[in-house]
Amino acid sequence: MKWQPIETAPRRVSVLIAGGTYRTDQDWADDWRPFNHVTVAFLREGDKEWIGDQLAHDEFFWHRPTHWMPLPEPPK
Repeated sequence: MKWQPIETAPRRVSVLIAGGTYRTDQDWADDWRPFNHVTVAFLREGDKEWIGDQLAHDEFFWHRPTHWMPLPEPPK
């Protein structure tokens, strides 16, 4: 599957995201940085920013991605 515009992404389901910007919960509200990676994230109902599935040093990562893709099937 190819990368799709973030507006078409499902909600409350983990997907791969890329592009856009990110910040941590330790950053100031307007301290968004370019996101040049791929990560797993989900969007809760009512939220505007995606939440990264990973935590680093007890920080949440919030994303405003531009594209998404479904997660691949796990190995059998």
